[in-house]
Amino acid sequence: MNTGIPIFMLSWPDLMSNRAVAEVLLEEVNTSTRKERLIWEDCIHEAIEKAMYMSVDAEIDDNDIIDEFYVHLPLMTLFMLEMIIKVWQPLFDSGLISMDTLRNKIPGIHPNDEKILIEKEQLERIRNSPFNDVPHEDSGEDNDDNEEVDEQGGI
Repeated sequence: MNTGIPIFMLSWPDLMSNRAVAEVLLEEVNTSTRKERLIWEDCIHEAIEKAMYMSVDAEIDDNDIIDEFYVHLPLMTLFMLEMIIKVWQPLFDSGLISMDTLRNKIPGIHPNDEKILIEKEQLERIRNSPFNDVPHEDSGEDNDDNEEVDEQGGI
């Protein structure tokens, strides 16, 4: 079981190939390959980090490219997806957990980065809305109508 090779692939697959075995298959592979995936994540992170420093040393790029980053090799199983949908989503909907906790359960997503991206997208949708007539303070648009009213003696 610890080799990652499903038991029905070792012998008599025709006797053990049923729905129960198929549902558990990926869970066994996930469990048995977790350690190797973590080692690969560390190695890939180290290689990318070294490439960044080499690029800066060779004066190809500025120091701006060196930043904190994450390498994650997720393995999303059907069981994990069902747990998110059946357990974690209802807990979020009822207000028992936060959106950050729910995002932490989804493999391959960095919750803080995702939160920032969602906020940027929402602001962009507000700015591009056809029902939005009022210029935003941070958009840099000046309201020329107010200046004209002041020149004509308006309030």
